[in-house]
Amino acid sequence: MPTVRVLGAVLVLLSVWVGSARAIPPPTPQCLYLPLDVSSGVAFGRGEPRPYALRARLSPSKGFGEAGSVRIGAEFVGLYENPIWVSGIGATVSVRVWSLPLKELGLFIVTDHMWWQGDRPSSGVALLVDLDGMYRAGLRLDRDWFEESTIVQGTVGLDVPTLLKVLRGHRHSGVVLPPE
Repeated sequence: MPTVRVLGAVLVLLSVWVGSARAIPPPTPQCLYLPLDVSSGVAFGRGEPRPYALRARLSPSKGFGEAGSVRIGAEFVGLYENPIWVSGIGATVSVRVWSLPLKELGLFIVTDHMWWQGDRPSSGVALLVDLDGMYRAGLRLDRDWFEESTIVQGTVGLDVPTLLKVLRGHRHSGVVLPPE
């Protein structure tokens, strides 16, 4: 399994390199993010396709560059892959690859490497549309190197602290909710 760990490290370093090679403006104050994502999809690989895979992922991360265009963090994940539950921890890097016409929208490529219970490594990549760091949605592709399976998932998520601020009536992204 050392080859798998090296591959995971290479994926993370490649993400950082791609992010630094882009013309990132001078750093602004660092941003902290705490996204909670839920992903659901199908696992293909050895044996029959498992009809259902569900992941809940909490990814505390720090953003660098303009509006957190590069984000580096940890991941804490729970996975239900029919019929088993496992938990894992890992590292993630995401890079804004394109700003969409509205300045609050961005397209991110996310890479991560996970270590599951029982020394079960996996690597993943996702393409996410992010709305000002608060909401995100996209498509994930994960490779479980131990099970030799691939999981294709749709994913949705939100940044917990940002959502709480908006619900409390603080200004964010030009949106102000009336006080209760």
